[in-house]
Amino acid sequence: EDPIPDSVKYFGQTPPGKTAEIFATGIISLPDRLEEKIVFSPDGRECFFTVYDKLTSTEFSSKIYYMKYINNTWSEQMEVPFSVTGNVSVPFFSNDGKRLYFSIDGDIYFVERTTEGWGEPQLLPDPVNSGFMEFGYSETTDGTIYFALNRPGGFGQYYDIWCKLPSSDQSENLGITINSSESQAFPCIAPDGSYLIFSQLINDRPCLVISFNKGNNEWTEPIDMDRSGAGINILNQDSPSLSPDGKYLFFRPHSGYPYTTVSNIYWVSTSIIDDLRDIALSSSAIQVEKNLIKVFPNPTSQNIQIKGIDNLLNNANYQLTDLNGKTIMQGRMDSETIDISGFPKGIYLLSLDTGKEIIFEKIMIE
Repeated sequence: EDPIPDSVKYFGQTPPGKTAEIFATGIISLPDRLEEKIVFSPDGRECFFTVYDKLTSTEFSSKIYYMKYINNTWSEQMEVPFSVTGNVSVPFFSNDGKRLYFSIDGDIYFVERTTEGWGEPQLLPDPVNSGFMEFGYSETTDGTIYFALNRPGGFGQYYDIWCKLPSSDQSENLGITINSSESQAFPCIAPDGSYLIFSQLINDRPCLVISFNKGNNEWTEPIDMDRSGAGINILNQDSPSLSPDGKYLFFRPHSGYPYTTVSNIYWVSTSIIDDLRDIALSSSAIQVEKNLIKVFPNPTSQNIQIKGIDNLLNNANYQLTDLNGKTIMQGRMDSETIDISGFPKGIYLLSLDTGKEIIFEKIMIE
């Protein structure tokens, strides 16, 4: 088959730059639907993504939907036949496109491509599935597998990132550099294994972080991906995935469990990864921790008070945007108060450019 034309690749969406944007509004990201992880087949002709159905205020079910590029057009969205087997989520394509991996109720399964479509779901054997909770399969081109596992004795209070080398019959915990005492999940490994993106709890909120492979099983300390200034960690972030051409990072911001009401797919240029690599590998890099900034009250309906230590915010530039990326207000911090009275209720992103770092905080106006 001929390559899919650029004009319809990724549903003909205008590619993003170094600022995260909602992906395919009205096609994939719908206002009345909760989407999660999205993946494209290696040839770009198939798209799979997770959709959540809200059963009660605290209970959800998940299914995987797909679309195919056939006869010069994208098909309607269809539910995969194996969604009936349970809560099916977080799909991942094998490098050759012949397998689709996914999670069902805490185990990792796969289906194989046949002449008739996809075969029956098969449980991935030990040592990946181990009798504990596993999800979030990702692999490199050489067959090294990465996944999240809640096996006791790890570093995180919920999940750690584990891997399995193609030459080994054992899975290994990636260790304390990657796995903090909080929790980490949704691994997304670069095809060449050069970096790992995953969701990690920072100040009780899941954020996307990135670590770079230094070789010899050594990784850089994970850094907040918002250090790129891309506006990635606006809510609670998870489900990262890479486009098959390596140009884009997809992910999902959501409003938090168990009362998720906001959940769309975002994307951003992977050119931000070069910027983050420079920061991660620089021994002189200055990191501004989020706990140096205090924003209160939050939620609020009147004024935002912003406190920082050591004159961190003196003459900082601020910008308030909505979840569609529209700038609501901006200016220079000449006081510790920002008046947000009169703005509609909802969730907003406050960015503070200190000259050394761009810091993002979620603001809820009620």
